[in-house]
Amino acid sequence: MKKIMMLCMLALFAFPFVVKAEEEDKINIYLFKGDGCPHCADAEDYFNSLSEEEKDKFHLIKYEVWYNETNKKLMDQVAEKLEETVTGVPYIVVGEKTFSGFNEEIGEEIMNFVNEMYEGDSREDIVSSLAEDLGAEEMTGSTSNSNNTDSSGNQTTTSKNEKASKEDATIVTITVLGVLLVVGGLLVWARKKM
Repeated sequence: MKKIMMLCMLALFAFPFVVKAEEEDKINIYLFKGDGCPHCADAEDYFNSLSEEEKDKFHLIKYEVWYNETNKKLMDQVAEKLEETVTGVPYIVVGEKTFSGFNEEIGEEIMNFVNEMYEGDSREDIVSSLAEDLGAEEMTGSTSNSNNTDSSGNQTTTSKNEKASKEDATIVTITVLGVLLVVGGLLVWARKKM
């Protein structure tokens, strides 16, 4: 019985770290886009159409740059840091590699690079700290509009902290359910052995 209790305790402590590690392993794909840009919409459609297995390898982080000056400034700073000139959108950044424009070939090239990074040890991300310093506004929700409308018709946005809180709550929920299943299974197994 002591062995079973020890296994339960180990499962209880190890499971949250496994779930969190999987989330941290994801590669960030930054999509700088213009609201209404057809090539940007093609890029979003491409990433949304990938298999769940492929989607589990990355986070698609979108910044609208035509109507949001802070996000445009972020895009310009990223390009400057990478010693590039942005000629238009979509401008896609993965690690320290960039992709301008979009078509199926570029999408496949991006995913090949994401897979290389995912399988390797490199998790370089030059956009994250710049975005935080500037207070850039990540687009959330549907692919066409980052704003939601509340019951009074006012437009609202979901902040990065709210999104992180929702993700953390999901991780906690999954962790608790997983632990309950493991403990329940072990208790049933222990009773059958007695």
